[in-house]
Amino acid sequence: MDNFVELLVKRKNSPKHIVLKALAIIGGIIIEILLAGLLLIAASWSFIILLAMVGVIYGLWYLFRYFNIEYEYIVTNSEMDVDKIISQSKRKRITTINFKTMEIMAPMGGMHKREFENPSIPKTIDASISPNEKGAYFIVTSTEKLGHFRLIFSPNEKIIEIAKAVAPRKVFTD
Repeated sequence: MDNFVELLVKRKNSPKHIVLKALAIIGGIIIEILLAGLLLIAASWSFIILLAMVGVIYGLWYLFRYFNIEYEYIVTNSEMDVDKIISQSKRKRITTINFKTMEIMAPMGGMHKREFENPSIPKTIDASISPNEKGAYFIVTSTEKLGHFRLIFSPNEKIIEIAKAVAPRKVFTD
């Protein structure tokens, strides 16, 4: 029997992201005011200054796209592809995890906290709504491309069921 599940989750903006957005807006306004003042002083440079003003607005728009992040989990039989989607337009494959070869899958902050905090795992990939969000899980695994790493993600019940069916001794729901 073939299993196929797609799940799209939107990343919540952390307080750090909100502060960065506010600083970008304030910085953009200050630069626009300075350029407008320069436009009044140096009228002969008006075309270049107007281009710079448009460039600042474009730069802010481009920067804000990176605050709109979604993750898509695509489970096909025993493999899960994790994609990062930026501003609903740019997609990048983060990793592909095989449930058969993973070491452990468990809820964040549960009884398996020690496995998550293992210092011998050098890399952490956060592809969750928020790591502190209820329902966040982690997987410890290895791939050829990334080596040994832990993945934080926000699965639904169907993804957990498929992983448990493929690797029942490695998936914990407590």
